Amino acid sequence: MTKKLPSQLVLLGKEMMNLLGDAIREEYGKKCFNMADKIRELYRLEEKKSKSDISQVHEKVYALLKKQDESMRLQLAHSFACALEIINTCENAYRSYRLDRGEDFRLPKNFEGQKFFFVLTAHPTESRSKSTLEITDRMYDALLAYLKGEDLHKEHVYTCIRMMLKVPITKPKKPEVIDEAEYIYSCLLKEQNIKVAAQFDRVNAPVYFRSWVGGDKDGHPGVDERVMLRSMTSSRNKIIALVEKALGELIADLSILGESDHRFLQFKAEVKLLTKKLKTLKAILVKDGDRVIDFKSRAKLLFDKIDTAVGFRLEPIQYLDYMFRLFPALIVPLEFREDSELVHQALKEDGMAISRMMLRLKEIKGAAKPTNYVRGFVLSMCESVGDFQAGVKLLKKNLGSLGLPVVPLFETRKALEESEAIVSEILSNKTMLATVNKNWDNKFEIMLGYSDSAKENGSLASKIMIYQTLKNLDEKISSFKVKPVFFHGSGGSVARGGGSLEDQVRWWPESAIMNYKATIQGEMVHRSFSSPQIFRRQLEKTISFAANLKKKPGPKRLRKETLAFTKKVADNYYSKIADPQFLHLVEKSSPYEYLDQLKIGSRPAKRKKSLSLKSLRAIPWVLCWTQNRLLFPVWWGLGSAWKEASEQEKSKLKEAYQKEPVFRSFVHLCSYTMLKTDLSVFEFYLNKSGLPEDQKKKFGEEIRKEHKESTRFLQQIMGTKDLAWYRPWLEQSINFRNVFIHPLNVLEKIAIENKEMPLLRESIAGVASGMLTTG
Repeated sequence: MTKKLPSQLVLLGKEMMNLLGDAIREEYGKKCFNMADKIRELYRLEEKKSKSDISQVHEKVYALLKKQDESMRLQLAHSFACALEIINTCENAYRSYRLDRGEDFRLPKNFEGQKFFFVLTAHPTESRSKSTLEITDRMYDALLAYLKGEDLHKEHVYTCIRMMLKVPITKPKKPEVIDEAEYIYSCLLKEQNIKVAAQFDRVNAPVYFRSWVGGDKDGHPGVDERVMLRSMTSSRNKIIALVEKALGELIADLSILGESDHRFLQFKAEVKLLTKKLKTLKAILVKDGDRVIDFKSRAKLLFDKIDTAVGFRLEPIQYLDYMFRLFPALIVPLEFREDSELVHQALKEDGMAISRMMLRLKEIKGAAKPTNYVRGFVLSMCESVGDFQAGVKLLKKNLGSLGLPVVPLFETRKALEESEAIVSEILSNKTMLATVNKNWDNKFEIMLGYSDSAKENGSLASKIMIYQTLKNLDEKISSFKVKPVFFHGSGGSVARGGGSLEDQVRWWPESAIMNYKATIQGEMVHRSFSSPQIFRRQLEKTISFAANLKKKPGPKRLRKETLAFTKKVADNYYSKIADPQFLHLVEKSSPYEYLDQLKIGSRPAKRKKSLSLKSLRAIPWVLCWTQNRLLFPVWWGLGSAWKEASEQEKSKLKEAYQKEPVFRSFVHLCSYTMLKTDLSVFEFYLNKSGLPEDQKKKFGEEIRKEHKESTRFLQQIMGTKDLAWYRPWLEQSINFRNVFIHPLNVLEKIAIENKEMPLLRESIAGVASGMLTTG
């Protein structure tokens, strides 16, 4: 039986929905409120009935909304989108409240240390506007205080809601790279986050931050050496503000101490001079590294004198010392990335953007290590030793050394299957092995791409291939007495390697989890770093999972039945996406044709105008399936493969579910995804797609059948009809959201038909908010 949402959270949600209703009446008038309430009630009454009844409601709501004018439709879309933002804010506040009330975290026995590397990226970018995020942050603070026992300041919350209704959920213009940089650094570079990281640093669990924004050239015409510098400057100015605040606190401490010892007044004057020196570092110029080294040297001398005089280290100095170690160049270090094909081209043609970026890095670093500014050079679509060697040559040519690690990104089936042979040949080269030992701290880093491998092969095959690659490369790299480092390029959605932290890491080798490195992408940045409680809990859980992994390591090899089943699922998936008619279905039953109009991210959504699997980026591919509620890449092919399996094979797969962490992880993530699918929504899109009737009938029947069989697979392999058994509250939370998501789906389709772009952007952002993922 599905567990219910906590009553405290339900009551809070109802109170907030009542306030939203009052605000809609005030801002948009009774007509809009009555229409929104009527639509919500239609869906609420049908939510427990059959999908055919829900389909009829979609049609009723469609007819109702078609009669409204464009302004009314936009107001309704904004109202429903705001409702979902408020629901998310309530859930986040409640989660933080529960984390605060939980037992204090204790390190596992015999804990020897663990490292965390978070690489922040802009894609899929945060679809919401800066104003919306600021308002939800204010509401979050008020709701968290209320849950902790304070009175609910209704006037403040009501004001926030009315402000939210006055500004679009989405961005008013297409963001530039620097806009995305500002967003990411604003979320990350908060004093509370730095202090959480410092706490873990003190117990030998250091946290490091990186950014791809301004360094990720792959497929992005907007990234070059100027944008790289602007991204660095953005984080520099925010870090300077944090350092300046800490210096101010140090001055306050010295003022107190100066009342009894005049030496501290002299130190106070020196700290003020140091603060002036700090302000000269705001612009990143040629030989910036030399200026930063000089500043930190002056600071160290002064701090040492203060330590000697006081007899212990003052808290502001402890904080500043940590900041200087965390950000040695006083920036969030970038990571370069470029497509392997273009790296080969850059060796032949001078002046390409990635080369100019490397040359600019050489200019600004001065005597400092290049890794203070850029931590590595990732080679996208790396499929051969030659691709890796091209990256090495380009780095030598422009930087003059191999001061940055060259990181092959394996993301296609071909690359994943051949990765062991590629890495073996690289490390068998004595010169290269010496470089790894000397220049790269005896570590060899591999990046694994979840998004493209899942787009190409489906989620199960992607996960199994990456699992096998991890195991094989862990053994192969270690055999050269080199430490493997695995960089996981996964997104927030299940279709791109995301999901709960436990389900992501439970099947990793020990080396991967002890040096945890993963991307935090776009919309997930705000969820991960807007609350220090959530950030802290993520670190605590990873440490706990690592301890459990040591106690209960998974099997060394997967069962042959698991591999055979995975191949059948992948074959079913690929045969479908290779069908031109099916790709045409994607165009007509999703917002695909209008991706360029969304103004969601700075990066182009498509590589070409014509639709092909190769030309479509992985993130928009998932966005399309999320919007129409089919979530096709996660589950397609499972039902057919399960139906064809013999009873003996099914028995072995049930054993695999119990004993193989990677397979169990996939099953759990897939069951979560199936709860979020809604065939009534997809069929609504399909019926209004304009496709020939025979195609609509064919695709509709195929999809209903496969969905039914895939649901049966999950129920039989888990031994329960309740797909949410391992995630309390999930089904109720989804049903509660559906009454707001469904009308947005209908409005989205009308927007496509009428080419109402503001309505389309608002509807897509609202659905993404309700589904908790853009792409």
